[in-house]
Amino acid sequence: MKTGFAQVSITPGRACVLAGYYKSRPAMGVHDEVYVRTLVFPGPVVMLSLDLLNVDELSMDRILRALAPLGVERDRLLITAIHTHSSFGGIFDTAAGIKRELRIMFGETDEALLAMLAERCAAAVKEAMADMAETKIRFVKGSIEGLGTNRHSPELPHDRDLFMAEFFRADGKKILLYNLSCHPTVLNGENLLISADFPGSVASRLHGVYDMVIFVNGSAGDVSTRFTRRESSFAECDRLGALAAGRIMELTAAAGAAEPLDRVELAYHDFCLKEAAVDEAAAAEVKLAAARQRLDAVKASGAGAGEIRHAESFVEAAFINLTKARAADGRQAGDIDLRTGVFSINRKKILCVPLELFSVLALKLKSRVPAGGARLPAEIFGYVNALAGYMADTAAYEALDYEALSSPFAPGEGEHYIELLWSLLYH
Repeated sequence: MKTGFAQVSITPGRACVLAGYYKSRPAMGVHDEVYVRTLVFPGPVVMLSLDLLNVDELSMDRILRALAPLGVERDRLLITAIHTHSSFGGIFDTAAGIKRELRIMFGETDEALLAMLAERCAAAVKEAMADMAETKIRFVKGSIEGLGTNRHSPELPHDRDLFMAEFFRADGKKILLYNLSCHPTVLNGENLLISADFPGSVASRLHGVYDMVIFVNGSAGDVSTRFTRRESSFAECDRLGALAAGRIMELTAAAGAAEPLDRVELAYHDFCLKEAAVDEAAAAEVKLAAARQRLDAVKASGAGAGEIRHAESFVEAAFINLTKARAADGRQAGDIDLRTGVFSINRKKILCVPLELFSVLALKLKSRVPAGGARLPAEIFGYVNALAGYMADTAAYEALDYEALSSPFAPGEGEHYIELLWSLLYH
């Protein structure tokens, strides 16, 4: 089977805002370029990786329109975002609903930036289609330590898997796709420079070994560098990038032979999940006031940075809860349609979820053994297509964790979703 690949810069050439934190952040420059990277397979089946916070229905629609003349259909397109909190905003629909109240995080919708993003995605796919070559593939699996931990406590479990697919083309060109679970949030809300965070450093360090490096985030809803980063800086991005790149080289150096690439399929499945109940606006305001009082008390107690950040996350969650209450305008909770993909490469099945999935949920899936049968290795691509939000476990709701409080899903739906994913692996 033949593959094509290409990468094109999507760095804006004009003023923009950064997306990812609850403050206004006009970009003051560029630290490292951000890219769209694509892999194209016969069909065509197209994978796009974007150095962005995420995409939504608006940005995905614009990309689809731009790809339509190239014969790319929605059911054969997989878009992933690395989830850096230091790339540009303005590409989201902030005209209605909760995002209307969260413009400070996502930026006002910018039609020119949307057009630029779509055009450059199309340019990358067109370039990849024009240069297809027969390909072999090698899967490599291991673990990584020291990059991230569970962001509520380093003692809690988190997904340490490091999964890689190396593509070896007949023309000698090599592409690396690697998948691990960690928020790229080494850079905090004080950063005003465009950056891909630590994945940008990984790509830079592996340049020359591979012709293109694609990072696909995994079940990172509860995983970050909160307890592993020494500071919020570009030097720290490089330190953690060197750690990840070194582990990748160590594992690939010990890997076996490549095999012919003979099967690539993408199939989507629609599930219906329960939406979380929405507070009345008055009740949400009380919760926000209580969260702010708690933060003040934690700061006054002389607590450490980790505890203060945890208290800050409660304020952020309460703020989102209030915006949800206002945006709901009395509407009752209903159902959420969730489109989940299965990306099959040779005999490997990869579950593609439009979520910030908690790794404690992913681990339930990965460790489960089917009755009377061999366990299939489960790989998970997160932040796929139009992101629906956090998917937390029941314990996170009971602990009033930030992610659970801001999740659109009702308590218990995380465990339900894992059962649905299990059915996709073994149907």
